[in-house]
Amino acid sequence: MIRQWQQRQRTQLRAALNAPACSRWENLGLWSRADQPYADAARALALRVGTVAGLQSGDSVLDIGPGQTTEQLKLWSDKFEIGAHYGWEADSPAPAPRSWQHVLAVDSAYFVPELWPRWQSLWPQLSDGGAITWTDLYLAAPLASWRSFARLRLTSALASIPWRHWRSRDQWLHRLSTLPGATTDFEDLTDEVLGGFVRHMQWRQRTTANRAGLRLAYGTAALLEPLLSQGVIGYGLFQARRKNNVTA
Repeated sequence: MIRQWQQRQRTQLRAALNAPACSRWENLGLWSRADQPYADAARALALRVGTVAGLQSGDSVLDIGPGQTTEQLKLWSDKFEIGAHYGWEADSPAPAPRSWQHVLAVDSAYFVPELWPRWQSLWPQLSDGGAITWTDLYLAAPLASWRSFARLRLTSALASIPWRHWRSRDQWLHRLSTLPGATTDFEDLTDEVLGGFVRHMQWRQRTTANRAGLRLAYGTAALLEPLLSQGVIGYGLFQARRKNNVTA
């Protein structure tokens, strides 16, 4: 019953965020200004992931956690002319093992209960030069006060983020460096994504009369703002690329 309620809330939120566009984008967005249309910001984040990954014509792509949207796969097909692609949800059976050029996750990795084992299982399936590229939340500083701890706990519960998912940037990069033949990279997007989302929702509260369907987003933004101002959490683009001629 709780799961059904969460799905209804998510469907209503997606429609409200994308309006008046008919798109079905479902990520936090990469923001250049507060009044930017949500669909444009969401598209920009997916495009950044595809660009950093180095998508090329004919590449095979495994998309982790696309949810109820196919918008990013459409974008990557149109922009980069990718080849075979498959979406793998956190609670669905794993696809049959095959060779992938790219494993991507746009703003969905923090919903996966056991993300690291999933990356470990997929690493041997990457072709030479292939990469795992994803955006994720991370701990930017220790939880030094009970208020920060409580806010992060509440934010995690509200957004259905498993508590054990929270790690620092350095912890993630260290884990990625243990993958055989991996080169790692990181780009900080905290202000462009989290800060931009908060500013956008604040702008919507000031300018939008009809707030139906956006209550969850308003609540999330209100919880994120103090965590950001205190430097507790961050958001970044992580990557592990497989060197050529490496045995996993």
